[in-house]
Amino acid sequence: MLTANRPLLELTAEQIMSREILTIPEGMSLQAAARRLASARITGAPVTDKNGRCIGMLSQTDLLRFLDKACECGHWPASEQECVYADWQVIDELPETSSVRQHMNTHVVTAPPSARIPELARLMYERHIHRVVITDPEERVLGLVSTMDILGVIAAEEAFGVQP
Repeated sequence: MLTANRPLLELTAEQIMSREILTIPEGMSLQAAARRLASARITGAPVTDKNGRCIGMLSQTDLLRFLDKACECGHWPASEQECVYADWQVIDELPETSSVRQHMNTHVVTAPPSARIPELARLMYERHIHRVVITDPEERVLGLVSTMDILGVIAAEEAFGVQP
């Protein structure tokens, strides 16, 4: 719902976060997780344990780092050519036996639903990330605020004078 009664910088994560979040179970294979991200057309998702707690983040960057290390170690490709992949090739090159838990980023950045836009933006800027996972006190995923969510709020304010 859009409303013009709250100043932009006082909006909270709860007001702007995406609530329908794709999560990845920690035991899922890296290849299956990459397929899940690709089919959802997103670049990263929180990794959860069996209790639904956020224990990490898996992004396209993590997948590419995995492939880059594999190339350096001589695992891929079989030829002496440089390791260069199109995005559609990446998924097939990931091993089905490697789990997300082995390759996720465990330095996930979380915030409570009450975090305001300036705090979220500062976290993203300082940590060079594109998303902050919004969690409850038990670290269960409630939503996600991305750079696009913040830009969307700013664009709506500029164009229409309204806010979520």
